[in-house]
Amino acid sequence: MSRYNLDECTKNNAACPQGSNCIDTPGGYGCTYCSPDVNILGGGTSIARSRGITLTSRLNVSANCVDKRVEYIWEFFPPSGTRWQVLADVVSTKADLLVAPRTLQYGLYLFRLSVLVTETTTGAVVSGISHNTSVSITPSPLIAGILGGARRQVGVGKFTIDAATLSSDPDGIISRSADLDYRWSCDPINGDCPALHGGTDGLLTVNTNRGSLNSELTFTVEVSAPNRGSASASQVIEVVPSTIPQSSIICDTTYGTCGPKINSGERLRLSALCSNCRADPNNYRYNWTLVQTQGVATTWTDEDWKANILNDRSQDYVTFRAEIFDPQVQYTVTSTVTDSNTGESGSAEYSFTVNQPPTVGTCEIHELGNAAGFFQIQCQGNENIL
Repeated sequence: MSRYNLDECTKNNAACPQGSNCIDTPGGYGCTYCSPDVNILGGGTSIARSRGITLTSRLNVSANCVDKRVEYIWEFFPPSGTRWQVLADVVSTKADLLVAPRTLQYGLYLFRLSVLVTETTTGAVVSGISHNTSVSITPSPLIAGILGGARRQVGVGKFTIDAATLSSDPDGIISRSADLDYRWSCDPINGDCPALHGGTDGLLTVNTNRGSLNSELTFTVEVSAPNRGSASASQVIEVVPSTIPQSSIICDTTYGTCGPKINSGERLRLSALCSNCRADPNNYRYNWTLVQTQGVATTWTDEDWKANILNDRSQDYVTFRAEIFDPQVQYTVTSTVTDSNTGESGSAEYSFTVNQPPTVGTCEIHELGNAAGFFQIQCQGNENIL
């Protein structure tokens, strides 16, 4: 572009209508109403790596800019980076930027949005760029869980408590549960705790003798990793005679959500497993109960069960419908397995809560002064706690 062209606009020699902008063209100048004003909404925050990122844009142009084509390009500046880049495997040419969970490593990122507006009638091209906005990617809390439910029964002898199957790093930095650090403890409810050895891989083998019969013990595992916060889970073990059906409860993620915090919009399927039951399932009867606690404990009635599950509660599993559990409520499901020949019963428990729904923030509505009949809606303070 020549100095002459630059002077046309900078020295106000160009005569453009009010509300339009001067742009230099080869050998002269042009006037356009399509100069963009672009801003980013949704930045300036910290987001856990296991969560996705959503940045939205606000583009303002004159109401007189009618025939136009808009092109977007999102760029980011990584921690310890040296230049602006386009995110690989992410659509960066839309008005909004959606970054999938686990895409970015930890650290502070800057984002900006460039916009090109082409006036289709004249071919004039004008550009705009947003201010930078920041997003800090932070570590997510580790997940700790113990297979079998909140409470289960075992016989005298050797048994295993499995924290490796359900414990994980939601960020995917630590890919194998065996690479997490596990620390075990035992608190007696009734009886004495055995000596604890091993379990550093998430699988704790416990030995009991006849003196442990009818003991109730709470085993707790603390799961940690370097430079990460720890998480814990507990399971009550009841040592029972070998004639009692020794059961546990397993949640099947194939069918939907699982605890300890479930998603209310998905189904929940729980199965009762019996470690010492004979092969013929007709020898055993199954029954399920549910207690919900919110200040006062309430037990589900037969009508509640009929309305809220997809199968018969006399089966060895139950599938709960979606959207039936309330936030801020503690739920405990109990499965009871009865030997039809002896009449003896064993039981297990599975406890869970519901993820809190998103918190609604505040929104403001502003009329766009240069576009009659158009409004800008800007919201902040929305929060979704996982």
